[in-house]
Amino acid sequence: MKQSQTHRLALQAVGEYIMNHIDGVMEMMQDTYSLSKDKKLDEKTLAAIEERIKAIAEELTHQSEDVSAAQ
Repeated sequence: MKQSQTHRLALQAVGEYIMNHIDGVMEMMQDTYSLSKDKKLDEKTLAAIEERIKAIAEELTHQSEDVSAAQ
């Protein structure tokens, strides 16, 4: 398998994983934050972070489509 195909599949897998496991990703992020800052994030901040994480996941998926189209 070509390196570009591997890269495309990896981007797609990461994007799909994040979207399918957003609750776990958010919990992990909040746990990490609470350990370093000794407080929980408020709901508004959590919603903004979740929105950005979803945008990143979509961007990764689109990058995989762009890599595929460029081949």
